[in-house]
Amino acid sequence: MGARILLFYPAMAPYRVDLFNRLAEEAVFRVVFLDREIYYHRELDPRGVTASLRCDHGFLSEGFSLGGRSFPLGLGGEIDRFRPQAVITVEYALPTLLALWHRRGKRRYGLTLLTAENPWILAERRGVRALLARYLPRLCDSMLVYSEEMKSAFEARGVAGGRLFVAANHHEEGAFRSRLVDSRVLLSGMLERYRLAGRKVVLFVGRLVRVKGLEILVGAFARVARRLPEAVLVLVGSGPEAAALGRQAVAEGVGDRVLLPGHREGAELVAWYHLASLFVLNSLWEPYGAVVNEALLAGVPVLCSHRAGSRALIREGWNGRIVDPEDCDALAVGLEQELIAAPTAEVTAVRLRDSLMPVTFQRDVDGFLGAADLAARSSGDRS
Repeated sequence: MGARILLFYPAMAPYRVDLFNRLAEEAVFRVVFLDREIYYHRELDPRGVTASLRCDHGFLSEGFSLGGRSFPLGLGGEIDRFRPQAVITVEYALPTLLALWHRRGKRRYGLTLLTAENPWILAERRGVRALLARYLPRLCDSMLVYSEEMKSAFEARGVAGGRLFVAANHHEEGAFRSRLVDSRVLLSGMLERYRLAGRKVVLFVGRLVRVKGLEILVGAFARVARRLPEAVLVLVGSGPEAAALGRQAVAEGVGDRVLLPGHREGAELVAWYHLASLFVLNSLWEPYGAVVNEALLAGVPVLCSHRAGSRALIREGWNGRIVDPEDCDALAVGLEQELIAAPTAEVTAVRLRDSLMPVTFQRDVDGFLGAADLAARSSGDRS
């Protein structure tokens, strides 16, 4: 078994289940969630996530809220009870500061800082957050980032490359593709219900909120739709912009070709990747974007915003292209070029396509364990 690892994570996250379960197989691992809700997806049932966790986990019960922000307490007690060799905290926030304070003196554990930020967000940081992003990594023993691009960004800020490890927000390939196979029983019904035979599906999955750039996506799609009558846009999810997007589609003359099936989970969600000719993440702000990983695992090419951290997964000419989320004209060009030769929904439904992921889940596991092992070794230096 590897090091004793204690992770403080903001909230339950469906995209992290595979990694947490694998870490429990390869180390003495415990994750403590600071919130009982689903990270960024309050509409999801948290019981489904906890039921799928096979690792030691718990919830931090102490703390308070102020101004809509949570202030967790009790981290020190969790650390003292578990006696980890490595503690991992997320972002330049209070838990990281508390973990640094708690280990003063003779408490023997190393500290790893995990950030989900991408280079664009890092460069835009101002004020206190910018100062913390610059100096906190220097106080930690190792650091976890989501991409080689982000690793280079911190190296440029003076963090030694040997202390930086890459572990992104990805599914285990076999597990996710097994879910794809299981969802195939739904495809014939979906093809009929949504009248998708002969259609090329442009798919989005996520919250229907302004920051996702969906108004621009609908506008770009309307331009493409005039030249590609077989194209349809499917926005899977729920959120405050749903009604406005429906009205926009009608105003743009594509009301019958923009589908909003609502929130979907499990097989009903995964099945949409089978039917997609193209996936689009046009976010104006997106630390990473795990849905890009899902689309690529399903063999669906992706148009990805250059402001999303998951742009690191795109290899232009092979699995998609990177776009400016505010440039409606350029997005329309990208949509048309990708759709011209794309298969229609009944063709994509025939068989599971080959994965288009350029990196493996094992890379993420190795990166996570590498960062924790370095922190654990550093803890011995304090004894």
